[in-house]
Amino acid sequence: MAYNEAKCCRLLHQLFVASRVSSYVFGRLSSAMQNLGKSAR
Repeated sequence: MAYNEAKCCRLLHQLFVASRVSSYVFGRLSSAMQNLGKSAR
């Protein structure tokens, strides 16, 4: 049971980190797109 709990905890942690990273990358991408749009005009 303890092994399963540790596995579940690790999975949850990976999901949390992945969501944080993806949101950060998405924010960087959107800001970069805005900068590209400004320079294109």
